[in-house]
This record gives sequence, structure tokens and C-alpha cells, in this order.
Amino acid sequence: MDYGKTLTNWVSRLAAGDSSAMEHVFSRYFDQLVTLAVQKMHGLNQVARSGEDIALSAIKSLYFGLKNEKIQLCTEDDLWGCLFCITVRKTVAERRREFAQKRGGVEKRIFSGNEALNEDDGGELFDRVVGNEPSPQLAAQMAENADELLSLFEENSTQRQIVSMKLQGMTTPEIANHLNLIPRTVFWHLEKIRNRWEFFKGMEYLTENIFQGMSVKKIAVNLEKEEEIIIKILDRILKFWEEKVPEKECQLLRLIWENPSDFEELLLQKDPAAVKLEGRLGKIADQWMRLSRKLWRSDLEKIWSGKL
Repeated sequence: MDYGKTLTNWVSRLAAGDSSAMEHVFSRYFDQLVTLAVQKMHGLNQVARSGEDIALSAIKSLYFGLKNEKIQLCTEDDLWGCLFCITVRKTVAERRREFAQKRGGVEKRIFSGNEALNEDDGGELFDRVVGNEPSPQLAAQMAENADELLSLFEENSTQRQIVSMKLQGMTTPEIANHLNLIPRTVFWHLEKIRNRWEFFKGMEYLTENIFQGMSVKKIAVNLEKEEEIIIKILDRILKFWEEKVPEKECQLLRLIWENPSDFEELLLQKDPAAVKLEGRLGKIADQWMRLSRKLWRSDLEKIWSGKL
């Protein structure tokens, strides 16, 4: 049996709204997607959403993507990779909404799972950004936001050109030929791109969670880093931050992760400085993230990679 033709047949039936094809997707992937969504939503307020909601929404987004010809599938690996990316991106969006709500941003909404496919739901599968066969997890991260990835590299730089070409589906030999490089050099650049992306996502996770009560130890475990490295990064950030704000603010910030109960006590006592700082934590996290991308990046990347 020609498996490729079989897959193409029932995928086309899925795009046409065939109920049996939809049942095939549900029976084969629904439980896996629920498990993935629950893992990615760890720490979120799950009263307003569930793994089932996001899994259903991911499958529905797949349907709309196929129907509108925004998603092209050739193999079952492509199908799973697509569902994986969509599910991760939806849970990331939920995490960002909850964080925004906590810091006084947009109102948190109930996840209905009824949205049609939009521009952030996997219309482009950037599954070849790093190497020919990246892990599903890395593919999902890369698919999260192509513009975000490109912004990490200087305009007209070789690495930005390589990222752009990978996002367009070019192979490593094709990129090497286009840039007059040998493939080994392209692979070297791809490893640097991978490291830059992992650093950026790690800093994003750190700055989003350190002020929400997550311990340094838990952050280190989740980022698969030594606790000492996370502490070094925070120490270096505070050293930079002291150049912009009063020393008292830096002392209070350190208190948040070193002695959180003491900071909570200050809030209970309505200490003016602590109360004012608490209301600014979301903005501070945003500023730290922006500065980490540009001004502080060189130093922090060295600590992140264990070179400093």
C-alpha cells in the first residue's frame, strides 16, 4: 500500500469536512494532545481552561488550516508536528494572557476552543530552522513566532539570512550554495542560532516567572540549568539594573526571590516602596527582557552557556 497516497486521501477528506477522517485524527492524536497541553499549562489557572479545550482547538485549527490551504502535509510526521506546534502555541498564548492579566494588562478570557485558524496557529511550520530534522519541541518553539526569531539577529547578518532561508524551506546545501559557504559553516551558524534561541526563550521564561513567586530552584529545574547559573544571571541583571534605578529597588527585587516571605510581610505592612514595586513588576519584567535581547545579551549569554 502506498502510505503517502493513503495519507493524502484522508487528509483531503478531512479538509472537506469528512466526519470519518476527523474521527481518525481524534482517535489517534487527541489523548496525546491533551497530555501535551496539560504539561505545557503547568502552573496556570486551569479553572478557566483545560487540556481538552486546547486539544480540541488544535484539531479544529488543523481543519481550518487544511481547508484554507494554509497547511500542507506530506507524511504522518508532518501531521503530528503540525498538531504539536499548534497545541504548544495555544498554551503559550494562554500563559502570556494570564501573565498579562496578573500584571494589569489585558483581561483574561475563558478559552473556548472555538477559534478558527489565525496567523499564529501554525499556518507556517518552521520545522527546518535548525538542522534537517529538529526535535518536535524545537520545531514548536521556532513556529511560535518567526519575527521574534529573526529579531534576535542583526539586519543583513549571515545568521539572519540563514534563519530567513530556513524559514522559507531551503535546505542546508542550498543555503551554503546561495551564500557561497561550505555546508559545515552553515551547520556552525545553525548551532549558534539554536543557542541564541534557547537563551532568548530561557530569559523569557525567567523574567515571566521570577516575579510570580516561582523559586529559583524550580526555574533552574524547568530550564534544565544549574541553580548557580540562574543566580549568576539574576545577580548580573541587578548589577546592570542598579545603573538605572535606586539601590533600594534592587534590594527589594533581590528579596523577592531570596526571601519571598519577607517581601510578602512588607506588602502586608503596606510598606510604600514594596507596594509601589509590586505594582511595577510586570513592567520591570518587560524591560529586563528587552534589555537582555540587546544591551545585556553578551554578558548574559556567556553566563547562560557556562562561559562566565
